[in-house]
Amino acid sequence: MAKASEVITPAISLQQFLEHPERILNERQKRWFQPLVPVSAWTSKILVRLNRSLMYRLFRLHVEGLEHVSQQSQFVLIPNHYSYLDPFLIAAALDGHRLRQTTYWGGWVGVTFRTPLQRLASRLAGVVPIDPKRECSLVWLLGQLYSRIRQT
Repeated sequence: MAKASEVITPAISLQQFLEHPERILNERQKRWFQPLVPVSAWTSKILVRLNRSLMYRLFRLHVEGLEHVSQQSQFVLIPNHYSYLDPFLIAAALDGHRLRQTTYWGGWVGVTFRTPLQRLASRLAGVVPIDPKRECSLVWLLGQLYSRIRQT
């Protein structure tokens, strides 16, 4: 993946980059943004339900104020990561519609993509690989989010 400074040049403006962030990705990288095939989607739904059940039972998760979070507009949740459980707790707290339709995750490759099993789980959860050593992966994620916000 190219560095952001190599992608955004006088030949391509920041606006063009934000409108078409996929131009910097190869086919393997674009795969992470494709819809899941039916078997994977079904597996993902089961894992979401299992996660929700575990988080509510094991940690007695209690959610307040979810009614104030719009179901039509976008929002950003940024946990301060006291533990690796944060994404699992956030996923359990969100209702099914918000989780399936409008939730995008960013995951550090050093944790979420180390093994084949972790890569599979990340794909099922819709996690986008973020590699701090490749600065444009975060820029690309932001560009994707910007593009999807504009479409709604």
